[in-house]
Amino acid sequence: MLSDGSFDLVYSRITLQHLPPRHIRSYLREFVRVLRPGGLLIFQLPASYRSLWVRLRYGIYRVVTRRLLRLATVMEMYGIPRHRVETLLRECGASVLAVEEDAVAGEEWLSYRYFVTR
Repeated sequence: MLSDGSFDLVYSRITLQHLPPRHIRSYLREFVRVLRPGGLLIFQLPASYRSLWVRLRYGIYRVVTRRLLRLATVMEMYGIPRHRVETLLRECGASVLAVEEDAVAGEEWLSYRYFVTR
């Protein structure tokens, strides 16, 4: 629907983290595709939990709320390790200009803000 290279700026913050990783990867490919050469892509994405304990606690919470209590209103959180994000972006023909920590995902997550061009 959108033409290749049709946007000067693509920006996403606190959105991708709520999509399963396969969808995150699809969105990142699409962001790069619609970005014009020399354009700027800025997005935030968690990389991982800060500790094994947090990961375990969140896993238990998800099982209890989603499977046992069947609560569909629970907001899921996902991440992709930084090196995998950077590899995907390079495979799409993008260049990573900078990556900085971004605490917006909460204290349980190691999260980054990416600055990318094509």
